[in-house]
Amino acid sequence: MPFAQLIVGPPGSGKSTYCDGMHQFMGAIGRKCSVVNLDPANDHTSYPVALDVRDLVTLDEIMEAEELGPNGGVLYALEELEHNIEWLEEGLKKLGDDYVLFDCPGQVELFTHHSSLRNIFFRLQKLGYRLVVLHLLDSHVITRPSLYISSLLLALRSMLQLDLPHLNVLTKIDNLANGPPLPFNLDYYTEVQDLEYLLPYLAAEQPIMTGAEGAGTSKFDGLNKAIVELVGDFSLVGFETLAVEDKRSMMSLLRAVDRAGGYAFGSAEGANDTVWQVAMREGGVVMDVKDVQERWIDRREEFDELERKEWEEEAKARPPAEDTPAAGEHVEGDSDEDVESMKKAMADRGSGIKIFYSVPAHQGYFIPIGTVRESLAMQQGATRLEGSRSELHGLSAAGMCRTGSRRRGRVGDKMGRIKPIALGAVWAILGATLQCSAQNHKVCTVNGTGILNAIVPVWATETAEHMSRGQSTAIEFALNVFGVVVAYWLKFGLSYIDGGRSALRWHFPVAFRIIPLLFLVAIVWVFFESPRWLAKFGRDSESRYILGRLRGETGADADKAEDEFRTIRGIVELEKKTIAPQQPLPHWISGLNNIFYMSSTLICVFTLDRIGRRWTLYWGSVGQGITMFLAGGMAAAAFVFLFTFVFGATWLT
Repeated sequence: MPFAQLIVGPPGSGKSTYCDGMHQFMGAIGRKCSVVNLDPANDHTSYPVALDVRDLVTLDEIMEAEELGPNGGVLYALEELEHNIEWLEEGLKKLGDDYVLFDCPGQVELFTHHSSLRNIFFRLQKLGYRLVVLHLLDSHVITRPSLYISSLLLALRSMLQLDLPHLNVLTKIDNLANGPPLPFNLDYYTEVQDLEYLLPYLAAEQPIMTGAEGAGTSKFDGLNKAIVELVGDFSLVGFETLAVEDKRSMMSLLRAVDRAGGYAFGSAEGANDTVWQVAMREGGVVMDVKDVQERWIDRREEFDELERKEWEEEAKARPPAEDTPAAGEHVEGDSDEDVESMKKAMADRGSGIKIFYSVPAHQGYFIPIGTVRESLAMQQGATRLEGSRSELHGLSAAGMCRTGSRRRGRVGDKMGRIKPIALGAVWAILGATLQCSAQNHKVCTVNGTGILNAIVPVWATETAEHMSRGQSTAIEFALNVFGVVVAYWLKFGLSYIDGGRSALRWHFPVAFRIIPLLFLVAIVWVFFESPRWLAKFGRDSESRYILGRLRGETGADADKAEDEFRTIRGIVELEKKTIAPQQPLPHWISGLNNIFYMSSTLICVFTLDRIGRRWTLYWGSVGQGITMFLAGGMAAAAFVFLFTFVFGATWLT
């Protein structure tokens, strides 16, 4: 399934520059990428064009033949492309599964109310492309309240028009410090916080439009208030930031795009890296809006100086290339050919694509910052393993938990129910302790988890009354989901410590599981043993005693307990006659529950993208509700399995 970015935005927002930089960046991290030019007026591209709409139709030909101006000509060209969409489809087939960047025209009417571009995007979806719209806006718009409000309206209208996963991006964020000071911090603008705070600044920006009695009395002020309320009521617009020459900024934006589009790593990801090595890069580069504020606004000069020193040290460490100007050296009469030859010379120094810091043309030089692959390795360093431990833990847990379930089947009949629960908890505590001490002993943890997953449901159903087994099972699943919620909130809260780079981000969640496990080991010994297990091994008096304590020891309750004991005794005798002694059927059934749970997740592989997320959650809720209702009555075990199956196929995924 190919993925693509649709780059839109008004003229001057940096669309072509972004396509050039992102194309280089993806090449450097090993992601095969192609750029498609959909702008018939873009007769000079800085990036290699894999497919160009100008091969189908050119703006000059349209303007001459149809007697149209530039804007009308671009609209006509997109309509022509829509009518000849087969040409685009055939060209895209040649690109295979490349990640595609679509460089779109800058006429805002194309992505606010004209239908051709939207129809083209929808045809791309039918081809199987997973699309994300990137709406680029020059960060200069936030320096004036009126420009900012206008940009919010533009972004909101384009989101509603295109109806696709959408990210709004403030580009050229590195130039923001050159403008007037902002009345609020950067996060106010990126998160689109309470816009009513901008009303006084809007009134002050155009005082001639303010009413005679002051701000807030004219129709102009009323219009401002209505507009900010409209944007706030939708609560859709937010912004990412981008400095296209900065590696961390590009990586942060690419991760946001991947999350929006559901990008899954392909075999080409990371060049010669395995999927595991690629996954370990997750969490290595983090740059939130506070980092952007500090880097490009508050302490820009200090960071520039630090980066310049790093470049100088890197340049000294590299062998000199022939005919390549040194970093920072002024070259008179530097032509495009000179720049291209310098790029080629720099690219020949090592693997990866070079990203350059561009400076005004009259200065005549570029400053290389090295290959992205090398820079990412330097930046990530020790944090690679930290971010990957929690992410990779779940990939192998299912298989190892199943091993733990089988292990419990071998020893459960000999040890009962309480001792294996304690054993599983101790096993999981040992694994968590070893993981916290930076030792890779995940096997201990997930085997302990597998033992607990296999035996606790069996013990709960064997001790619960038949009329309340569905309730006890529902409580167990509720606590299971509660644990997942706690884990995610821990991860979220710890992401604020040292920008998510601290080792505490994975040390603490791994260690935190020890607390409930210690509590379980301490109190499990006061739990009643399974009366069914006791009856199976001839310990009838103990089985009767526990049933009496659970159901009641006097009157009708005592009779009910005795009846249940006789039923259990009869089932045990029947099993001895019909089931071979070596066949642990109850343990096989409990292990079957985990197999249902694991295999059900495969359903979403085929259904999630076809019926969508919302309908998946809908049928999951209905299915879980029906199966849980029926689990309280007839065929409880079968419907518990079905509940687990539906949950794994919908809400879990």
